[in-house]
Amino acid sequence: MSENRIQWNFNPFRTVRLDHPGEIVFMQHWHRLTGGNPYPSIDRYEIENYPHEFPVMDIFNREGGIPSERDTQVISSFILWLGTGTGQSYRAAAEVLTEKMGGRFFREDAYLAAWALENKEWQGSWQTGGYYLRRHAVVEPETLSIQDIRIMELTAKWLGADRGQQFLKAAEKSLERYHRHARELRRGAFIPG
Repeated sequence: MSENRIQWNFNPFRTVRLDHPGEIVFMQHWHRLTGGNPYPSIDRYEIENYPHEFPVMDIFNREGGIPSERDTQVISSFILWLGTGTGQSYRAAAEVLTEKMGGRFFREDAYLAAWALENKEWQGSWQTGGYYLRRHAVVEPETLSIQDIRIMELTAKWLGADRGQQFLKAAEKSLERYHRHARELRRGAFIPG
């Protein structure tokens, strides 16, 4: 591929677990937002001159530069993690921090702070017997790089921004609808629509 062409990959490193509705819903919304896979290679000129046409560029808007294929996989893996139970706890903690920090004007910082707290190194996890960081749920520790950590932090800040909030609200609404339908099915009272 020419150096003027960019290839992105919006699949996470880990496979979506089909018995985890949150993962399914968040990845469906992410692929809808980004155009999903397979994503065609793009001319660098288009990205540099029309960044608003590429939603993933919102995450990079303050930093400059163009995400690599690995960067887009790290972002996608973060989005997948948001659909897990710990991802849900992170989202709730970020909203609590938003309120404590003074509301929506500090939402991006609150999402970043919540991510930092999720990744505070501690020892003695009953699950692993040692260190466990949330970023290891996004990217395997053996392959984790400083750039990966930077991308996760940018993604956390983006989640607090307007477009990130729109994404979260839409995915959460779909997940809520899924759970409501599942409850109705268990009760035998499902009405389509």
